Amino acid sequence: MSQVQAYQGYFRDGKFISQQPVKLPENVEVFITITGRKAPLSVTEMNNLEEGGMTSAQLAAKKFLEATEKINQEGFDEETLESFRQWDAGEFRLNLEERSL
Repeated sequence: MSQVQAYQGYFRDGKFISQQPVKLPENVEVFITITGRKAPLSVTEMNNLEEGGMTSAQLAAKKFLEATEKINQEGFDEETLESFRQWDAGEFRLNLEERSL
């Protein structure tokens, strides 16, 4: 009697997609179990994983949270605080002439 093996993955466009390499055997009986859970990543997203196995959106969110934490630790300078005060008071005006392209 042969050993039973289980592989976890998803079917996309009629192809079996797994996060680890899998060589499926030919000409053997198989059982397919449908869990109903959605695939966490699309094939494109799986192929485009970035640093630490994260998608570009997850990496951007991580960088945003890290920057927010840095602001919380270091605080704002006086010029930024004054801009916030002006914004809250409805006095803040965008000056495009000072911007260079």
